[in-house]
Amino acid sequence: MTILKQLIIISFFVLGLFTIVPQNSQAWEGVFTGKIGRIDVTEKSNFGFRVFPVGAGPLCGTGTENWGYVHQDLVNYNIMVSTLQLAFVAQKEVGFHFTRLSGTPYCSIGYISVGR
Repeated sequence: MTILKQLIIISFFVLGLFTIVPQNSQAWEGVFTGKIGRIDVTEKSNFGFRVFPVGAGPLCGTGTENWGYVHQDLVNYNIMVSTLQLAFVAQKEVGFHFTRLSGTPYCSIGYISVGR
């Protein structure tokens, strides 16, 4: 089985898990739905995996950044990153929920939902 097929199978399993996790919309500082226009990857300690949703303005309300990052300490970091990569390649819409890193304009992606 190719790596791409394995990634697709794992991602669909993960997406199924995301649909059963309850969502508390009041806990998020920013919500945006759209396709991913660009992904940047850099050093882990420097917001290592960044996602730029198409047409997004400031993602955490009063911030200035139009990108969100996946925090390196998330337990499901690898699953979140692989799901976002799959959504980017497949050009699927993603529902993003963000929280702001305290004292900064930077938004951490805390919850995603990939549409059809």
